[in-house]
Amino acid sequence: MITAQGQLDLANAKMSVGQGTILDVRSAEVALGQAQIAALTAHNNVELAKVTLYQQIGVPEPPGGVELTTTFPVETSNFSLDSLLDMARGQNPAIRALRSQERAASLGVRTAQARYTPTLTVSTGWGGNAYQYTNSDYLVGRAQAATLGSYSGCLQTDSIRTAVGLGAYPCGSGTLTGAEIQSIRSGNSVFPFKFTRSPLSISAGLSLPIFDG
Repeated sequence: MITAQGQLDLANAKMSVGQGTILDVRSAEVALGQAQIAALTAHNNVELAKVTLYQQIGVPEPPGGVELTTTFPVETSNFSLDSLLDMARGQNPAIRALRSQERAASLGVRTAQARYTPTLTVSTGWGGNAYQYTNSDYLVGRAQAATLGSYSGCLQTDSIRTAVGLGAYPCGSGTLTGAEIQSIRSGNSVFPFKFTRSPLSISAGLSLPIFDG
């Protein structure tokens, strides 16, 4: 409100010396009136807040009104010009956007320059493979058939040897043992850790740009 009153006094002074117009004076008067209304509204809000406070705590308002006992000291901020400038540069969105554009442009320049410089590429690879039957019963059945075939052939050989007066040939059993079946099933369980590793491969390449002038 003091500032608005000063503006009104300045407008009257300018008009008195011919440097201002009546419109400037009226505008200053309107601004002063608005400031007075704002001050009155703020004062009414304070009084209303006091009444609300007493209603909330359930005590009557003292006759002498409310006296605030807590003081809030006003301290002068000790800012240096350099710190304020650094803060403004760091928090200004326009400056931050320009810095981002600068970094993007710098990356673009580097990318363009890289097109005219030699490029060395190095790659390495290491892999492996593993084969596993989804149904190990197939392997057991195939091994059983092979064992049975060997047993049948052994029996034929034994019969021939016996016919010519030679000793009997030990043919064993025509079925697989439990240990052999378990060995076949264990040998089929290779994925994903028991895989066959491939040799380590390393390759390098050098590309040179060709200039057309």
